[in-house]
Amino acid sequence: MSRDFKNELLELLRSDEEFRYAVAGLLGLDTILSELKMLREDFNRAFKALDRRLMALGAGWGIESEIAFREAMKGVIEEILGAGEVSKWVYFDKEGEVFGYPTQVEADVLIKDRVHALTRKGKVFSSS
Repeated sequence: MSRDFKNELLELLRSDEEFRYAVAGLLGLDTILSELKMLREDFNRAFKALDRRLMALGAGWGIESEIAFREAMKGVIEEILGAGEVSKWVYFDKEGEVFGYPTQVEADVLIKDRVHALTRKGKVFSSS
């Protein structure tokens, strides 16, 4: 194949969209792209299903560990030290100070006495 013919062929591929698609079709690129798209869709579906399962599992453990931690703190603060009260804290932030819009805000543990209040939350979140 001559150098001139190769250059002309490359120029056609660069400049002629119809020719480029015809060559791609002859090479089977449309089939490959279609298969890649189907693989990506399958992967995304499988990943979403796995993510839902992990979130459900994590939510169960999160709730159990939240309750266990709060009960342990309650035993230490209220029963052993007699120094305060331990509870879950739920507050409706009508001014939107925490998230920038009105919503309910929660913390796993609120420890308070007559003067101080301390909250513990892995992360503060909106329950709405």
